[in-house]
Amino acid sequence: MMAPDLQKNIALFLLSGIPVVEMSGELSEAALGILRQTIDSLACAGHVDVIVNFARAIRPKAGDRNWLVRVEAVVASLKAHRGHIDIVGGSDLLEASAHWQSRSALRIASSEDEALCQIKGVRMTGYTPRMPAVLAA
Repeated sequence: MMAPDLQKNIALFLLSGIPVVEMSGELSEAALGILRQTIDSLACAGHVDVIVNFARAIRPKAGDRNWLVRVEAVVASLKAHRGHIDIVGGSDLLEASAHWQSRSALRIASSEDEALCQIKGVRMTGYTPRMPAVLAA
């Protein structure tokens, strides 16, 4: 069961059939643990592609790459199921990732639509509506 204060920091949507996990609030160890549990549950439910949106999350300073290493561990758990995770973040995340993305398993996008297009292997054509989703316990 998720702690009530963490429950409001994570939202789940479907974007053209792809689960989107939206993180908000501070990215603490507990929040990243909940993210891992959510990704594992989605993988067990058969979802091999997932978008994680950190755009509204309060991320550590650009020099602190430890949280990204922990996110990479979550990515590795989904890759074990032959899946992919695309990360959406603000311009600061995009800039920081430019230095290490060639060595990283993370795929970074500037928007959920861009991440969706990376997953599906198509060009962006416009806005894709979000559909509410609930992950059963």
